[in-house]
Amino acid sequence: MTVQVLAGRLLVRLADRTVEGVPDRLVSIEAGVAHALEALEESTFLLTIAGARTGPAARSARSRGATEVGPAADARSGQTLEDDGGRG
Repeated sequence: MTVQVLAGRLLVRLADRTVEGVPDRLVSIEAGVAHALEALEESTFLLTIAGARTGPAARSARSRGATEVGPAADARSGQTLEDDGGRG
């Protein structure tokens, strides 16, 4: 899954860290990783969800969590979207 901020600012919260999403930054979150998004101001972002991978390589990649890759839904300041990573 990726979150690309088009306008505004978001926080992408994971169990072990928080990544700030700003325009032109792409945040990649591996399948199975619990996460939450919080809009710090009125924001627009693109959420892309791809099919799940299986096997040892996929499990190893999932254990690494989120990665900042580089420089459509609307979120208003203060809203939080949460996902338990498919654990229930």
